[in-house]
Amino acid sequence: MKKIILLIVCIGVLAAVFRLLFVQSSMEKPDFIREVLTQNDGFASEGSGTTGGAAAVQDNIFRVTNKQEFIAALGDPKNTEPRILMIYGTIDFDTDADGKRLTMNDYMAEGYDFQQYLETQASQSAAPKGLKEEQETKRKQSQKNQEKNITVHVPANTSILGIEDAKLKGVDFVLDADNIIIRNIMFESPYDYFPSWDPNDGPDGSWNSQYDSITINGGTHIWIDHCHFQDGTETTETYFNRKYEHRDGLVDIANQAAKLRKTYAETSSKFYAEYDANMKDLHKSAGAVSRMDYRFDASDITTNPDGSKTYSDRLKKAIGSVKDLVGQYNETVGFLQENKEAGKGIAHMASAFADTTYHADSYRYMGISVDSTGKMKINEERLAKALTESPARSEAVLGKGGLAGFADRQAQYAQRARSHVFPSMERSIGRQLSYATGLLTGGALPTMSRYSNMLNLFSIYV
Repeated sequence: MKKIILLIVCIGVLAAVFRLLFVQSSMEKPDFIREVLTQNDGFASEGSGTTGGAAAVQDNIFRVTNKQEFIAALGDPKNTEPRILMIYGTIDFDTDADGKRLTMNDYMAEGYDFQQYLETQASQSAAPKGLKEEQETKRKQSQKNQEKNITVHVPANTSILGIEDAKLKGVDFVLDADNIIIRNIMFESPYDYFPSWDPNDGPDGSWNSQYDSITINGGTHIWIDHCHFQDGTETTETYFNRKYEHRDGLVDIANQAAKLRKTYAETSSKFYAEYDANMKDLHKSAGAVSRMDYRFDASDITTNPDGSKTYSDRLKKAIGSVKDLVGQYNETVGFLQENKEAGKGIAHMASAFADTTYHADSYRYMGISVDSTGKMKINEERLAKALTESPARSEAVLGKGGLAGFADRQAQYAQRARSHVFPSMERSIGRQLSYATGLLTGGALPTMSRYSNMLNLFSIYV
């Protein structure tokens, strides 16, 4: 977390959107300050789209150079009139109304004593319980004093645009409204003067700080584009053998873990519905080819005066059954291939179904070619010829001991392994699940982006 991150994300109903950097001289041009997310350009363009303050009247376009101007330009968080804030230079939010830099002492609640706090939090502390509770209450109040000064709720229909060397320090933007654009800004995360000690965080306990540069708490249609996020200077203090952490995350999506779990379950259900349907249909078509009557001969093909061929009804039915099996097998292979990036279980299953290449020579005799993915293609004329000229060989290649049997075994294997195919949420996202309400990393999205429904899943995550 203590590193510079280039984050280009759209959050809420969202997806990543890349833009070329504008030269500085063009920033103030109307076509830039009123630029919106184009149609069909990621999830943030869905529905009503993301327009921010593009529709702002001239009186609602503000040139902002300090904190007071910034707060005045935003106005009432409940005021949804479109507005555009053009940011020039560095704005430090850890300041008072006169622009004076605030420190720990300025925020500290009366009676809070850090040394006492440390003594009461020690594992073998002999401090009275009442003193421990008092110092924790004072610490929280001190933290709230700072929070009140640096937290900014951004109203709906707002664009905040960096124009010239734009940098916002020590601010926690809370995005709990719809339709917000933030572009071309350097963010330096807030410095928490009052971290809390949690002895149960990890095997040795840990210090936890508050605040992020941006906190998305229910906001939708949010476009964050070409913004840099970084921590500022940090102390090297240690207490209880753990670093005294003054900085938290950079972008925080609050209260989304439950939604993530719910939508993950929905996505899993959709995947298995298609998975089960494919295996059921494959089993059915394999059974039809296994039970097929292979007693064909030359009389089942009639050569017409124009050279075309006419097949008997029995032969046409048999050819149709083989084509149905091949088509269903191809559909299943395609489904698994398309979704193999979602997890190792699906990738393994896709590999197993591609094994038709092993029997390619035998299938070729029947007019069936196999590509590198395991998908097959039928030459109907060659298939009809093989069925009528070599019934026994045809049954060996296509029937219960051949393609049909192989396909049926694959379908049965897929059903037996069903519970291990689609990754669990914990296995797929891993440690990031515990941070679903914390730092936005985007690391889970590439894991699953090949399955189309996954994109809907992550509309509330990344």
